[in-house]
Amino acid sequence: MLPSSGEEYLRMVRAQAESCPNVVVAKGADQFLSVKNTSWKYRTDWKSCVPAPEGCTPTEPWRDQFMAEFELARKALMNRKQQASYGHSATVDIDRGTRSAKSNPPYQRLPDLQDEDAWRLIMYGPQDQSFEDKPSLESSGGAPRPQFLIRLNQGCVMRLLKYHLRWLRANDISEQEGRWLYALLLKLDPLLESHDIAVLRSLAKKCSYIRSHLNSESGHKLASVNMVITVVARLFGQNDLE
Repeated sequence: MLPSSGEEYLRMVRAQAESCPNVVVAKGADQFLSVKNTSWKYRTDWKSCVPAPEGCTPTEPWRDQFMAEFELARKALMNRKQQASYGHSATVDIDRGTRSAKSNPPYQRLPDLQDEDAWRLIMYGPQDQSFEDKPSLESSGGAPRPQFLIRLNQGCVMRLLKYHLRWLRANDISEQEGRWLYALLLKLDPLLESHDIAVLRSLAKKCSYIRSHLNSESGHKLASVNMVITVVARLFGQNDLE
């Protein structure tokens, strides 16, 4: 039966992909992919993610519970967008659950999508002296809020996630970075093109590398990186990353 829409076609393709093995290796591939071969033409990243230190891998019940709560949060954000379209919006601190209602708050302008420094200022506040000369924008290093997130389209969310590949340090993640990554993934539509999936996979791999420098007592840092890896693996069909 032929798909009746582009969205139905993407769902069909994703269902077919999920039915295939995660990894397929051609016969005799080892001789080309061995470390003894100096040609980069045949090199590949065999390991999807860096192995987690002892005690840092989330349990299956944790993953199931987290994804159930994540889906509820996604639905709540979609409902918030619908409410805003009727002329009413509310400010909600996603991670604290506090709320203050405002009717039609005046929207300040958002920066150009290419202005990476301005977006970083919005999300994380001034990083150095040069940021003090930036004009007043939506916020300055505040917590992610629904009234801000619903203004971002798919392309903008993907660009911000791509920026995080540069912003995240090699061996650490802040609590604020974890909050924003969670919020951006909430806003992201699960039906993505291959180049967007590649960005998410790179983000999950970077989080796994950060995790390799943590331990079981790392608290919010460990929770943040495990959150990113779990969402990318389960919501976006990249099961090999777990």
